[in-house]
Amino acid sequence: MNDEMIIRFALALKISTDNLLGLKEIELPVESPNIRFTRRLKDLEQLPESKKRAVIKILDEFIKQD
Repeated sequence: MNDEMIIRFALALKISTDNLLGLKEIELPVESPNIRFTRRLKDLEQLPESKKRAVIKILDEFIKQD
C-alpha cells in the first residue's frame, strides 16, 4: 500500500494515518446510547433468524432512501 492510498483510507474513515497503521490507539467518542434504541436492539436479537433478516432488509431500504 503506498502513501497516497494510506492517506485516502484515513480520510475516508476520518481517522489519522497513525490510527490506520496501528501506531496509535483509536480513541472513539463516548456517547451514551439511546435507551429506547438499545432496548429495540435487544428485542431484535431475540427474534428468529428469518425475522431478523426481514427487519434488517427493511432498515437497509430506509437507510438507502436518505
